[in-house]
Amino acid sequence: MPVPVVVITIGKAIGAAALTVATTKILPIVIDKLSDKVDDAHEMKKNWIKVPHVISANLSDAQNAITAIGLNSLAIEENAKIVYRKLKANTVVASTHKPDTKVDPTTTITLHYVSQETIDESQQMFDAHEALKRQHKEERQEKIANIKRRTKEKLSKIPINKGSGK
Repeated sequence: MPVPVVVITIGKAIGAAALTVATTKILPIVIDKLSDKVDDAHEMKKNWIKVPHVISANLSDAQNAITAIGLNSLAIEENAKIVYRKLKANTVVASTHKPDTKVDPTTTITLHYVSQETIDESQQMFDAHEALKRQHKEERQEKIANIKRRTKEKLSKIPINKGSGK
């Protein structure tokens, strides 16, 4: 039994020595390659462009601002939402990149905007919602009035005994 233990111990020592030699020769090469990649990425980012503030801007103004700094834009019309009812037509409401974010010069900035049709639909949604709220309020008031009426009717049928003054 002692023989296999010695062989394993010698094998571990040889393996550790080989690993140490391999590490001391390979590690500097790996570090150099990684350093080159980091430098390349850093150099590329120097040419990146800062995204302008375009939210709440007119669509054509936003597109012009983006084009002026060398980026491309794509406009997408938003679907109606109640919150859009008070906006002006062609207002940018969202963008794929936050303002002041640096992006690659080949990046296309997607601008989400509301058209007059979207605003009109948003107003219709709001009006329908308000009408529904009024209807529910009227129904609640009618139910309360019915409950009060039925309660009065029931109370009026209860005999009141006025002569028992003990």
